[in-house]
Amino acid sequence: MSGKSTYIRAAALLQIMAQIGCFVPAEYASFPIIHNIFARVSLDDNIEANLSTFSLEMREMAFILRNVDDKSMAIIDELGRGTSTRDGLAIAIAMAEALIQSQASVWFATHFVELAKVLSDRPGVLNLHLAATTSTTGEGIPHITMLYKATSGSIEDESYGINLARAMGLPPSFIAKAEEIANDLRVKRKAKQQSSVSRKLVSRRQLILNLYEALRQARDSGSEEALPGYLRRLQMEFIQHMEELDNM
Repeated sequence: MSGKSTYIRAAALLQIMAQIGCFVPAEYASFPIIHNIFARVSLDDNIEANLSTFSLEMREMAFILRNVDDKSMAIIDELGRGTSTRDGLAIAIAMAEALIQSQASVWFATHFVELAKVLSDRPGVLNLHLAATTSTTGEGIPHITMLYKATSGSIEDESYGINLARAMGLPPSFIAKAEEIANDLRVKRKAKQQSSVSRKLVSRRQLILNLYEALRQARDSGSEEALPGYLRRLQMEFIQHMEELDNM
């Protein structure tokens, strides 16, 4: 509805037009010379091949990952929507990382806001979203206007889906229940994040205390010949444990 699928398909069509020498509808455009275009845009299942939507997604993505390179272009639309949110997000992030490593030109449309946040600091990654405005009519009915304009950054409105459902005229009781569930999930997610941060802090303090105790024992041991090797091993173990905590 916002136009992101149309946007990435248009990017592929413009690439083809430019490469065969056609004019493109732009004041200025610059295109690399590519050898392959890969597309993962359909969400239909395949009854004849006994493949579900998700199975078809995985088969097509496996083909893309085997063949994509730095002379390729790929457009990926809503990858991971055919399975659970957790697994879909994990697979989308892993495949996005692989596509980044390939150095191909990739347009990746997704409804996973977390995907944009995770990849935002990767070299060569640019986050865009298609802007929309929310207003209220004179009768108090919410109205969403799609601007069909690519805007820098990822979307920040966590209630966009609920606002869209409200604008489509779904019953107020349904909207109220959806907002209640969304708020409950948001509170639980924040509490879990805070708990995780607290556990990491406690673990770091315990590591530092253990290091202090090990250094004190090394000082009192009196074994000067073995001390340098012991300290190096202690340093490596401490760094390894701290990195494991950071990656939790």
